[in-house]
Amino acid sequence: MHKSTLDEIYNFNEAQYQDIKEQLGISRYFTNIDMADTIKQYYNQFNQIVNHTFNDTNKTSFTEADINSMPKG
Repeated sequence: MHKSTLDEIYNFNEAQYQDIKEQLGISRYFTNIDMADTIKQYYNQFNQIVNHTFNDTNKTSFTEADINSMPKG
């Protein structure tokens, strides 16, 4: 994932909280978030689900049926 992608994720989410930022009188809603570490944690959780669901530690592509068979929730 490129830094520009992380920047876009950040900018999108900051915009979603514009009203709250104005009410609180702050310029940034999200501070001190290590986005790379956060995404790494989510990736590791997803990887565990893939390994458990498909018993395949090297699976890198998914059919629609694969995605539909993954746990929900």
